[in-house]
Amino acid sequence: MLIYHGAQETESGIVYSACAAALLDIENPMKEIARLPHALFSPELEWELRGDVNNVVFPTGTALFGDTLFIYYGAADSHIACASLSLSALMAELLTYTKNDEK
Repeated sequence: MLIYHGAQETESGIVYSACAAALLDIENPMKEIARLPHALFSPELEWELRGDVNNVVFPTGTALFGDTLFIYYGAADSHIACASLSLSALMAELLTYTKNDEK
């Protein structure tokens, strides 16, 4: 599973969000199995919206403890933070977006 950032042009400028989850084939990582059609999380809090670079959440690392996936990220290029979620829930949602040729 790949967690990455994406950028979207909006009326108020570019917004950088944490995206998840492209699920790649373990034997051939060039082959995408599934991808969420939406961001995992986007800038919402004041310190994610305003800083050295506004409107940025930028995932930089992860840690897995049991079923909890912790995603460490930069916020507005001024802060660091951590978000967490259930890995099994993320995988279940991700697998609902499996590419047609993989079903």
